[in-house]
Amino acid sequence: MARIIFDARWIGEHGIGRFANEVSARNKGFLKIKNGLKPTSPFDVFFITLYLAFKRGVYFSPGYNCPLLFLNRSVITIHDLNHIDIEHNSSFLKKIYYELVMKRACKKSLKVLTVSNFSKRRICEWAGISSSRVLVVGNGVSEEFLNKETNVTNSDGEYIFSCK
Repeated sequence: MARIIFDARWIGEHGIGRFANEVSARNKGFLKIKNGLKPTSPFDVFFITLYLAFKRGVYFSPGYNCPLLFLNRSVITIHDLNHIDIEHNSSFLKKIYYELVMKRACKKSLKVLTVSNFSKRRICEWAGISSSRVLVVGNGVSEEFLNKETNVTNSDGEYIFSCK
């Protein structure tokens, strides 16, 4: 089995950060990238490409960053397309990044992970890729969100999620 190079720079107290933390906590054998640029830096695409030029293994990004090269040994995660679908969360540079970097990565990476069937359909539509390239993995859920006193065995039907 190939060594997994996990981009642990995403770990934090935010949506992608929680997903990254849960994946990392359950996979102790990953080689973790902890240093370097922030994964949200516009220059990260060059940093991660250079990093992978000297490291063998499959790169796994829990967020929306990816290398320019080595996509054939990369697994990327796109939680949603809010950076291009929601105008107030977008910018000219984000649109360029998604069009030139992320769309290409969707077509050439080993696999694209996402958190919902809605996002999967949207990614496939936007990138023009087959649904077989995208795997729905769900969001990260830590122990603190589990109610150990309630044994839920049936999730069929309607429900309301609420929290304090």
